[in-house]
Amino acid sequence: SGIKQQHHNYSELDAYKEEFDRKGCVIVKNVFDPEQITSLQRAYDGAILENLNFYKNKNVEMRKKEMGIIRQIYRYDELFIESVVKKEVTDLVDRFIDDDWIITQQNGSHVDENTNPSGDSVGVQVWHRDFVFRHITTSKPLMINMLIPLDKFTKENGATNILPYSHLFPEFPSNEFVIENLDYAEANLGDIIVLNGLTYH
Repeated sequence: SGIKQQHHNYSELDAYKEEFDRKGCVIVKNVFDPEQITSLQRAYDGAILENLNFYKNKNVEMRKKEMGIIRQIYRYDELFIESVVKKEVTDLVDRFIDDDWIITQQNGSHVDENTNPSGDSVGVQVWHRDFVFRHITTSKPLMINMLIPLDKFTKENGATNILPYSHLFPEFPSNEFVIENLDYAEANLGDIIVLNGLTYH
């Protein structure tokens, strides 16, 4: 009664897209198998060391914030690029972005207590959109952000904070709204977290 139109899903991928479109974020389950995750974990540990050596060899001191970020991580192991061009991932992107698309960047992000003896939040960023300082909305996503957890993401261990539906409003919400409505991208190994580029996180 009172409904003349309703969205319908015909596959699991359709259901993921509906949640992505409406909430601006979705956790896609079981994209990577345990063997792939183990390989990525090893590659990531190696990338942390290689990244530190890269800065040392360039005689450049890393800023504290950069200690938790590995820029252009694919430089250190082809496995990182292979992980995002696998069919299960590209099928997802094709479904979520109804247009041609390119990979613009691939970074690693981590919080390492060993490099953070003072207790400061190394590797933790402030609220932002991937279109920084852009107070706009769009009818279709211009960019998506995929996070591949290499440790189980929980609220307790620092899962990414997300403001669902924030891609629908140009301005950042009030502090009161943020406190009441922030969510955590809790995900298991093998899952991926997909965000609209305008969703605050």
